[in-house]
Amino acid sequence: MIQEKTVLILGAGASMDFGYPSGHALVQLVHGVLWNAKNNPQHPLRACDFGENAITEFAKALWDSDMLSVDAFLEHQPRYLHLGKLAMAAALIPYEKPESLFPHTSPPTWLNLLLERLQAPLKDWKRNKLAIITFNYDRVVEQYLSQAILNRFGITLEESTALIRETVPIVHVYGSLGGLPGFGGENERDYSNVVSAEIIRAAANGIRIVHEGDSSVEEFRYAKALLFASRSVVFLGFGYHRANMDRLGVGDLPGTISVQGTSVGLTATERMVARERSNNRIMIDENSYPPTDYFRNNRILGF
Repeated sequence: MIQEKTVLILGAGASMDFGYPSGHALVQLVHGVLWNAKNNPQHPLRACDFGENAITEFAKALWDSDMLSVDAFLEHQPRYLHLGKLAMAAALIPYEKPESLFPHTSPPTWLNLLLERLQAPLKDWKRNKLAIITFNYDRVVEQYLSQAILNRFGITLEESTALIRETVPIVHVYGSLGGLPGFGGENERDYSNVVSAEIIRAAANGIRIVHEGDSSVEEFRYAKALLFASRSVVFLGFGYHRANMDRLGVGDLPGTISVQGTSVGLTATERMVARERSNNRIMIDENSYPPTDYFRNNRILGF
């Protein structure tokens, strides 16, 4: 059981354990989706009111911009915003494979380790003190926890999702690919890799791009309230983008709150910059452990 108020903050690296792409890889995937749609009149994107010329123009601009993320490109090119969201949805939905969340590998995934630290009798489960803030559009955490808890306790899906909602707030600060059944929210859709024009539209409607995610919006206000009420904060698979750090107010967190995080793929200089962006509040892992190894080698989340 996690008995100390803890906030887990997830970046793209946290979902890579489950087959999802990094932010940079998503650029390549979106570009591929666009070219497939350009050459295939039956592609779902073509049924979303975008013709070959619009798709070709966006694909070329995205590729030749050499931006490291689709979000960053759309922040500076808002005229492509609607098509960009649709293309990201079309690129990400195929990764929604329920079986990939339960690979039964050794060592286990970080989500499995998290669930073990949340473990308690059903009557005591609500005593856990965890909140999750995610910058990812995917619904990995909700889907995994709802299915694992359902099967551990032999309860219904409605009871499982209600237990998670009441105990572990999950805040998508930049939206998601639609609300999962039982978790509320708009554009509700199952966790499924089936792609159609209707499904892409629903998923895209739930996405917000970085420049749209002002720190004054409800999700960021809620996320900041959770952070400042916590005793421990852990960043997992996070890139420490300046805007994201500023919107969360990480540099203003009081010294009584423990703040630490992973550093996969970061150089020593990039780790130093990340610390500076947090006003030297974050203790960043020097070993570049991926999420699962970070869980196993650090005393975090009740361990």
